[in-house]
Amino acid sequence: MSKGGALPVNVSAERFDEFDGPIEVRLENLPPGLSAPVTTIPAGELSTTFSLYAEPNAAVPTDAAPLKLTARALIDGTEMKREVGGGKVRVIDPGDIVTTTEQSEVTIRPAARCA
Repeated sequence: MSKGGALPVNVSAERFDEFDGPIEVRLENLPPGLSAPVTTIPAGELSTTFSLYAEPNAAVPTDAAPLKLTARALIDGTEMKREVGGGKVRVIDPGDIVTTTEQSEVTIRPAARCA
């Protein structure tokens, strides 16, 4: 991920035993300079998306622990917790080309010319 940028993180849940309540999702083991908000998969939903942010001066130590995604839900009064291990994150300097748009969707076709 680029320093000063953000990446979307998509999370899906497989629900069992007719559980339909909210599920709290948290990304753990974030090194200094990286952050991600705690989010929730709403009741009745199967997924959510949140952003992983890198500060402009973020630097991940070589001995940083791998990221871990933790999901928690309250089922019949008992907290259930599941963890999924991830890889190590790295940050890079942003590239020389920056693209911005005011449109919510842009389609780029192969071999098309810009007017």
